[in-house]
Amino acid sequence: MLVVHTPEAAQAPELAELELPLSTQGVRMTVDEHGNLDATGDEGGQSVFSAQAPAMWDSSGEEEQSGSEDPTVAAPSGARVELVDTSVEVDRLRLVPEQGMLVDEATQYPVYIDPSVNASRPNWAYVDRAFPNQAYFNPSSADLLGF
Repeated sequence: MLVVHTPEAAQAPELAELELPLSTQGVRMTVDEHGNLDATGDEGGQSVFSAQAPAMWDSSGEEEQSGSEDPTVAAPSGARVELVDTSVEVDRLRLVPEQGMLVDEATQYPVYIDPSVNASRPNWAYVDRAFPNQAYFNPSSADLLGF
């Protein structure tokens, strides 16, 4: 999460393009036509984790926020939201914030720029008292079939 606190800060040349270092092992990062990121495992070709298209939002609508809405976690109700242009290179993730939003006089600061990440394949397990030595960590759907 990058927080831009003022319109003056938004004019900094460093905000024209943000480069985040990227180092992966065992996965290949890609970005789709909508800006969503995906890390695909080298072995098996399955998604290991993903990130929705990075977005940015302003503080408009703050007066409408409930006490449980945290603008550093997600865009609150009523906030102006724009997608951030995203590309992936071998060693970096490149984000290009929406400059029109940063210079618009209607933008309410602070502005939040967020490349979120989500696990695509969460792990799960369970314990069976009748079979205490049996591993039930991420069983396949075939393991769960019964009569």
